[in-house]
Order: sequence, then structure tokens, then C-alpha cells
Amino acid sequence: MKRGYVRIYRCIEDNILFRDREPANKKSAWIDLILMANHQKNEILVGNTVVVVKRGQKYTSTRKLAQRWGWSRNRVMRYLTLLESEGMVYKECIGNGTLLTLVNYGKYQGGRDTNGATNEATDEATSEATNGATSEAQTIMSKNDIKNDLKNEEEKSSHFFGEEKKKKPARE
Repeated sequence: MKRGYVRIYRCIEDNILFRDREPANKKSAWIDLILMANHQKNEILVGNTVVVVKRGQKYTSTRKLAQRWGWSRNRVMRYLTLLESEGMVYKECIGNGTLLTLVNYGKYQGGRDTNGATNEATDEATSEATNGATSEAQTIMSKNDIKNDLKNEEEKSSHFFGEEKKKKPARE
């Protein structure tokens, strides 16, 4: 594996090659996400709610990404799901959009941002997103555990009281 990194300045988007209207591939879409991510903390208004977008995050929508990359919305959703399953991004639905947190953004952009802040801000955004995803997954698992426990209890009680499930008539 190669070591080190190359910073890519956002002005590269002004280059004629970046303005090419051909559909993006997965690699160029990933680089585009890195370029679009906030390089410093910012606040945006989503409906009537102020959303804090930290360094390494991007608030967008699948519709906007589809237009930008020349993809269908379904392809964008599948791509973001792939990135999330690979631990590259975390997604959080807010309003009609999605807050994307790029995991390890600080590694891609190293050093300090324009306000002199170190990568710790990115690590904070990533750890908050990770903790949110973990607690959400734990909640889902807990709900599933409860459902399974209830189902098992129902089966045990029906067996205990001599009740048997009605069998479907066999087809002839």
C-alpha cells in the first residue's frame, strides 16, 4: 500500500476536465465527495432548523448528487450504501436531505484547516456519527431481541397450555 497523501485544492473543479459532463465513475464520485466536504465547521438552515455541518461533512441530497454525477437516484443510494458498508461514510437523514460524514477526512486532508483547527474536529464528527450509528444499530437489535423473545414466549405458552397451531391442509 502506498503511503502519504496529495492534497487536492477545490479550484481543480474549475478545470475543464472536471466540467466534463460524462457520468462519474465510483472513483471520481468519491473524490468529488472529498472535494465537497466542509473544510471548516458551518451552520446551514434546513427548513426551520439550524444544522451544524462540521469539517469533513456534507449536507446534500441524492437528487443533487444524481444530477452532479449523471447517475440515477437509485444508483446514488446504492453507492452511498456501499460507502457506508465499507466504513467510508456515515449517513444521517435530516429533513429532505442527507448529512454525510466522511470517515477519516482528516487523513485525506491532513494538517490544519483555514481557521487553524487540527483534524480533531473531523475526528469528533466521525466519532459522533459512529456513536449515533452504533446506538441506532443497538436499538434495532434490542427491538429485534424483544420481538424474538415475545415470539418464543408465545410459542412456549401455547405449547404449555396444550394449544397447537392449526396446520394448513395438504394439497392433493
